Amino acid sequence: GLALKGSPSLFCFSLIMTSTYEIDVIRYAMSRSTGIFGCDEYAVLSTDNETVIGNYEGEEVKTIHVPSAPITRSVDGTAGNAKLFINVWDVVVKDGRWRNHAWILKVDPDAVMIAERVRLHMAPHFGEKVYVVNCN
Repeated sequence: GLALKGSPSLFCFSLIMTSTYEIDVIRYAMSRSTGIFGCDEYAVLSTDNETVIGNYEGEEVKTIHVPSAPITRSVDGTAGNAKLFINVWDVVVKDGRWRNHAWILKVDPDAVMIAERVRLHMAPHFGEKVYVVNCN
């Protein structure tokens, strides 16, 4: 992978709602080079209109549009958002930058993700096909 900030290389993305606190969280992370901005490459996705987040490392950061999908309630009472995340993955695949990296991370905008710690945990699995679940 294209390791610009560390090895193994990471492509990270977040899906945000620009009309909520999430845009401020993303802007704060960008100002501190943390979260997805600690990865080698990143994308900020949104079902809202394209929105300028700010400038990072000399480049304008804008959201990439994802087609919306209805959020329902699943049988276990959680958010039924599978169609939305199918749309997200379609956009990520079409974007293509993920191909340049060893790992892809989907990071909630309000999650604490420390890229260097992820690299340490994932390095032993470099070259393997692995799916990591980090919740119940």
